[in-house]
Amino acid sequence: MNYYFSGVYKAIITAQSGNSSVSVDREVVIPDPWITIDPIPFVTEGMNVTFSGTTNLAPGLRILVEVMNSDATLCGMNNIFGRSLITNVLEGDDGIQTWNATIDTTGFPFKEFTIKLNGIEVDVTRTGHFMVYPAGSTTPAPTRETPKKPTMIHPNVITWKGKEIDMSIYPSAETTPAQASGFTFVVVLLGGAAAVMLTRK
Repeated sequence: MNYYFSGVYKAIITAQSGNSSVSVDREVVIPDPWITIDPIPFVTEGMNVTFSGTTNLAPGLRILVEVMNSDATLCGMNNIFGRSLITNVLEGDDGIQTWNATIDTTGFPFKEFTIKLNGIEVDVTRTGHFMVYPAGSTTPAPTRETPKKPTMIHPNVITWKGKEIDMSIYPSAETTPAQASGFTFVVVLLGGAAAVMLTRK
């Protein structure tokens, strides 16, 4: 089977009689090859994990699937754990094909692993990562971020929404900044009025 890439190709058309032919140049645009990896499930040691995804490679083409601990290059040959196999592209819908491969994780250490896909007939690669947990582990519950409380800089100064507020100028700790500023404004007005009355006398 021949595999073609984007470019200008020469088509030679020959009459049925075989007495004449014509050569025509035509530009053919073929999309670049790609492969995706579906979200990887929660993996525990000893599971048969089915990896899958989509591709625009033609049905029947082969993909080399390699699964190996991510730190393999740092641990030396005696600490490499993994599996590899070859799978075929399956026909899908609307030109989007699929692939899948099942890997036995028996004996895998509890650490991060890398899955790498390599096209055999066509040069295309894809990688993904997942963790292997001890057998019997359950999916970790999602963590929720606790809202941050105002940061106390000084006994009477807090940081609220990026601004420093001096709480000592407010009548009480239960009074909001908006209420307290109004209160202060009234006090200032009353004080000014008293000063005017004293001056007139």
